[in-house]
Amino acid sequence: MTAAQKEADVDLAAFFSQWGKIWRMKASREFQQMLLSMDVHAPAKLRANIPPTNLEEFYQTFDVSEEDGMYRAPEKRVKIW
Repeated sequence: MTAAQKEADVDLAAFFSQWGKIWRMKASREFQQMLLSMDVHAPAKLRANIPPTNLEEFYQTFDVSEEDGMYRAPEKRVKIW
């Protein structure tokens, strides 16, 4: 996010949309269950949807409010850096 914002023509809507697209996958329920039992990583759906909910830019870009499904209260947002 920091690197993207240094660009003069950054398009955050495109940034977040592409973020979601790289994590999309189509798989059978059985395959998803197998992944849950073998893969140490979170499922792709969670990897796509949870990180943006910690970024204020996400809320500003898409005008996310408390009524929206991807809303996370500010005190529950993770900030690492």
